[in-house]
Amino acid sequence: MLEDPEQQKFLDGLTRDLFQLSIGDLRQGILDYAQKMEASQRNGFAEVFAHASGSLGYQPLASRIASGNLLEDIAGLHSRLEQGEYFDGFGWDEDIYDERSFGDESWAEELTDLFSMTSELFSTGELDKAKEAYERLFAILDLDGEIGIFSGPLCAADMLDLDFAINRTQYLRCVYELTPENTRASEVAHAWFENTDFEDAITLQDVDRCRESDLVDMDTFLPRWINELQARMQERPNSRVHKLLVEATLFSGGLDSLAELARNARVAQAELYRDWVVLVQSLGKDEVAVATAREALDILAEPGRTRAEIADILATLSNCDQSQRLMARREAFRSDPNLCRLVILHTEEAKRTNPAQSMRNEIDFFRSERRATEISPATYLALLILAGQVEEAINVVEAIPGAGRNIEAGQKILLPFLLLSVLEKPSVLPTTGSWLAQLWTGIDQIDSFLWNLQSTDFFDSSSEVAKLDRNNDMSLAAILMERIKVEQLSEEQRAARIRAAESLIERSVVQVVGGRNRPLYASAANLITSRLEVGYLTSDQSGAEHFATMLVSRFPRHRAFQQEMKRSRQNSKILQR
Repeated sequence: MLEDPEQQKFLDGLTRDLFQLSIGDLRQGILDYAQKMEASQRNGFAEVFAHASGSLGYQPLASRIASGNLLEDIAGLHSRLEQGEYFDGFGWDEDIYDERSFGDESWAEELTDLFSMTSELFSTGELDKAKEAYERLFAILDLDGEIGIFSGPLCAADMLDLDFAINRTQYLRCVYELTPENTRASEVAHAWFENTDFEDAITLQDVDRCRESDLVDMDTFLPRWINELQARMQERPNSRVHKLLVEATLFSGGLDSLAELARNARVAQAELYRDWVVLVQSLGKDEVAVATAREALDILAEPGRTRAEIADILATLSNCDQSQRLMARREAFRSDPNLCRLVILHTEEAKRTNPAQSMRNEIDFFRSERRATEISPATYLALLILAGQVEEAINVVEAIPGAGRNIEAGQKILLPFLLLSVLEKPSVLPTTGSWLAQLWTGIDQIDSFLWNLQSTDFFDSSSEVAKLDRNNDMSLAAILMERIKVEQLSEEQRAARIRAAESLIERSVVQVVGGRNRPLYASAANLITSRLEVGYLTSDQSGAEHFATMLVSRFPRHRAFQQEMKRSRQNSKILQR
């Protein structure tokens, strides 16, 4: 009998799709499909799976727990893994383009089932058995640091088809309930933090809610738990302990206790103040949040990201007046200067006063405080330009020998500014087919700008900063263009800026082509073409051509670069007019 080609194509495609799904995703997909079926279709559909489960000898988890010894099954898998029964070798995998362990990956399904059975034990109230089983299962995962045990492309925990946080939460509940009251806090802390591989976000509230009954003896547990967490914060502060400390403090005495904790903290005081501000704000108490944020800014003398975040939040509070908002934006920038905060501060200053003078005040502040080195090169150059100190920005870049972040920042911010500032009508520059326009729009694609614009570290997702500032059309290029429009350059100043731009282009091209960095040859060629486009737009074609010819002629043997240069010129609509 001939095989049906269409059927075979269907089966091949279905097989491929099924093998890309995890067991959990496959089960959920089948259940979702069954939920939409007509009543007449259900019996036949269910019989397919009843037949399959019978032929595979499937037993519900509860039956398997009752019929066998779970601890023996865990010990058996542990032994087989240690003996290397599931491991064939370690090597390169072309599919994932990385090294991995090869072998029989069925251990993952076995271990997933064992975790599921243990979770079932917990659900039936057999906490003592569940606790021991979980400890033995975690011991299996501890073997992951050794080669020759597990097989698979991922770490052992990630190979399991389960929500690992649920199992961890259940285990912590077992420890809590089975430990005597006088040692409970220390034992729970040990279980919680013993294995640093489990960087989960479990909270005490999760542990409380994983069973219908509430956690017992919380009145005596919380003070001891807070002491344990504070001791760990003193030894080695980290965000996980910090989060649990805030939670326990709120459980113990509410916002008043958190306020006392923040005011008396020796470690992570800024973070505690930030949490206090965010919580007050989340309760709709903006007036109190303003007072709390201002107190934090007064007390926290040292600059830093968290102090800046508090100022960011203060600026968005509805009860914050205009003068307070401007002060908050200034404090945010001074505490943790970056391009995003610079754009926000400049926008706020422009509503009230001469923004250039305000930018000069910021430069004076950082110089007087001897903190100029804390500003990234890109942010510092942008600040100088917005302050009207373009010559100083040129000097900063030219004074740095060789390559580095200053040269890169100069290429991405200072160079496009210099080139556009010599044009009579820079704002009508063609947006397509122009390397000069591409260089200009690239200002808002600078990594440090985009990172700060999108980072949850910069915008606290629980505050109004995320809602307000992420929705703003923040553009560094736009405010730099406004700066260009108010400038009145003499011919001598224009010539000086062209020379400075040529110097920047030359250094960048020599760095790339001289260093044989072929992936960047096209970018280097486009920089030269940008200078040619300026020459065309300012009727200085001969000067631009002379510069380009002299620079390209320094690399006669670099044919790949010569080809990129030719291609770059051909793709410029300005030069092809």
